[in-house]
Amino acid sequence: MPHAVLKLLENMPMPWQQIRDMQIIDWFYEHKPLVGSKHVNGSTYRLWRLTLPQLAVLYCLANQLLTDVADNNYFYLFDLKSFFTAKALNLALPGGPKFEPLIKDENLLDEDWNEFNDINKIIVGHQVRTEYRISFPYLYNNMP
Repeated sequence: MPHAVLKLLENMPMPWQQIRDMQIIDWFYEHKPLVGSKHVNGSTYRLWRLTLPQLAVLYCLANQLLTDVADNNYFYLFDLKSFFTAKALNLALPGGPKFEPLIKDENLLDEDWNEFNDINKIIVGHQVRTEYRISFPYLYNNMP
Protein backbone atom coordinates (compact mmCIF):
# COMPACT_ATOMS: atom_id res chain seq x y z
CA MET A 1 0.00 0.00 0.00
CA PRO A 2 1.57 3.33 -1.02
CA HIS A 3 2.23 5.97 1.56
CA ALA A 4 0.36 9.25 1.34
CA VAL A 5 2.58 12.13 0.30
CA LEU A 6 2.00 15.35 2.19
CA LYS A 7 2.69 18.33 -0.02
CA LEU A 8 3.43 21.45 2.00
CA LEU A 9 2.08 24.69 0.68
CA GLU A 10 4.40 27.64 0.19
CA ASN A 11 3.03 29.63 3.14
CA MET A 12 2.85 26.64 5.42
CA PRO A 13 5.71 26.67 7.95
CA MET A 14 8.01 23.72 8.07
CA PRO A 15 7.80 21.72 11.32
CA TRP A 16 11.43 22.41 12.22
CA GLN A 17 11.00 26.19 11.80
CA GLN A 18 8.77 26.39 14.85
CA ILE A 19 11.37 24.59 16.93
CA ARG A 20 14.14 26.76 15.49
CA ASP A 21 12.31 30.04 16.11
CA MET A 22 11.71 29.19 19.77
CA GLN A 23 15.16 30.67 20.45
CA ILE A 24 13.95 34.22 19.75
CA ILE A 25 10.13 34.12 19.68
CA ASP A 26 9.80 35.33 23.29
CA TRP A 27 11.65 38.62 22.78
CA PHE A 28 11.86 39.30 19.03
CA TYR A 29 8.77 41.52 18.73
CA GLU A 30 9.29 43.50 21.94
CA HIS A 31 10.07 47.22 21.93
CA LYS A 32 13.43 46.78 23.67
CA PRO A 33 14.16 43.09 23.61
CA LEU A 34 16.36 41.40 26.20
CA VAL A 35 16.55 44.42 28.52
CA GLY A 36 17.51 43.22 31.97
CA SER A 37 18.80 39.87 30.79
CA LYS A 38 22.31 38.48 30.57
CA HIS A 39 22.33 38.99 26.78
CA VAL A 40 22.38 42.82 26.87
CA ASN A 41 24.88 45.07 28.64
CA GLY A 42 22.58 46.94 31.04
CA SER A 43 20.61 49.98 29.95
CA THR A 44 23.24 51.23 27.48
CA TYR A 45 21.97 48.65 25.00
CA ARG A 46 25.24 48.67 23.05
CA LEU A 47 26.73 45.23 23.62
CA TRP A 48 24.81 42.09 22.80
CA ARG A 49 25.90 38.59 23.83
CA LEU A 50 23.67 36.17 21.97
CA THR A 51 24.05 32.44 21.76
CA LEU A 52 24.95 30.75 18.51
CA PRO A 53 21.44 29.31 17.91
CA GLN A 54 19.94 32.78 18.44
CA LEU A 55 22.39 34.29 15.97
CA ALA A 56 21.60 31.55 13.46
CA VAL A 57 17.85 32.22 13.68
CA LEU A 58 18.37 35.97 13.32
CA TYR A 59 20.58 35.39 10.29
CA CYS A 60 17.95 33.15 8.68
CA LEU A 61 15.29 35.80 9.25
CA ALA A 62 17.50 38.61 7.93
CA ASN A 63 18.73 36.63 4.94
CA GLN A 64 15.75 37.86 2.90
CA LEU A 65 16.86 41.45 3.47
CA LEU A 66 20.48 40.87 2.47
CA THR A 67 21.52 41.34 -1.13
CA ASP A 68 22.98 38.47 -3.07
CA VAL A 69 24.78 40.76 -5.52
CA ALA A 70 28.53 40.53 -4.98
CA ASP A 71 29.51 42.83 -7.87
CA ASN A 72 30.48 46.33 -6.70
CA ASN A 73 29.73 47.76 -10.15
CA TYR A 74 26.06 46.91 -9.63
CA PHE A 75 25.84 49.84 -7.18
CA TYR A 76 27.71 52.26 -9.47
CA LEU A 77 26.34 55.81 -9.06
CA PHE A 78 24.04 54.64 -6.27
CA ASP A 79 26.17 55.53 -3.28
CA LEU A 80 26.28 58.54 -0.97
CA LYS A 81 29.12 60.26 -2.84
CA SER A 82 27.21 60.16 -6.13
CA PHE A 83 24.00 61.33 -4.46
CA PHE A 84 25.80 64.29 -2.87
CA THR A 85 27.40 65.20 -6.20
CA ALA A 86 24.06 64.97 -8.02
CA LYS A 87 22.43 67.20 -5.41
CA ALA A 88 25.23 69.75 -5.57
CA LEU A 89 25.05 69.90 -9.39
CA ASN A 90 21.22 69.88 -9.50
CA LEU A 91 21.20 66.74 -11.66
CA ALA A 92 18.92 63.73 -11.63
CA LEU A 93 20.47 60.28 -11.77
CA PRO A 94 18.85 58.09 -14.42
CA GLY A 95 16.49 55.82 -12.51
CA GLY A 96 17.37 57.52 -9.24
CA PRO A 97 16.15 60.31 -6.99
CA LYS A 98 15.69 63.94 -7.97
CA PHE A 99 16.88 66.67 -5.65
CA GLU A 100 16.00 70.29 -5.09
CA PRO A 101 18.79 72.62 -6.23
CA LEU A 102 21.29 73.87 -3.70
CA ILE A 103 21.92 77.03 -5.72
CA LYS A 104 18.59 78.58 -6.70
CA ASP A 105 19.87 81.43 -8.89
CA GLU A 106 21.93 80.56 -11.96
CA ASN A 107 22.98 84.21 -12.44
CA LEU A 108 25.36 84.02 -9.50
CA LEU A 109 28.09 82.84 -11.85
CA ASP A 110 30.30 85.55 -13.33
CA GLU A 111 29.24 86.12 -16.94
CA ASP A 112 32.58 87.71 -17.90
CA TRP A 113 34.47 84.53 -17.11
CA ASN A 114 33.10 81.27 -18.50
CA GLU A 115 34.36 78.06 -20.09
CA PHE A 116 35.18 79.78 -23.37
CA ASN A 117 37.66 82.28 -21.86
CA ASP A 118 39.22 79.87 -19.35
CA ILE A 119 42.38 78.17 -20.59
CA ASN A 120 42.04 75.37 -18.03
CA LYS A 121 38.60 74.24 -19.21
CA ILE A 122 37.82 71.60 -21.80
CA ILE A 123 35.31 72.65 -24.44
CA VAL A 124 33.02 69.80 -25.39
CA GLY A 125 30.86 70.30 -28.46
CA HIS A 126 28.14 67.82 -27.56
CA GLN A 127 25.92 67.38 -24.53
CA VAL A 128 27.79 65.62 -21.73
CA ARG A 129 25.91 62.68 -20.23
CA THR A 130 24.66 62.98 -16.67
CA GLU A 131 26.57 59.87 -15.62
CA TYR A 132 29.85 61.44 -16.77
CA ARG A 133 29.12 64.69 -14.97
CA ILE A 134 28.48 62.83 -11.72
CA SER A 135 31.37 60.36 -12.07
CA PHE A 136 33.93 63.05 -12.97
CA PRO A 137 32.62 66.29 -11.43
CA TYR A 138 35.94 68.15 -11.59
CA LEU A 139 36.31 67.48 -15.30
CA TYR A 140 32.88 68.20 -16.74
CA ASN A 141 31.33 70.83 -14.42
CA ASN A 142 32.02 74.48 -13.83
CA MET A 143 30.07 74.82 -10.57
CA PRO A 144 32.07 74.94 -7.33
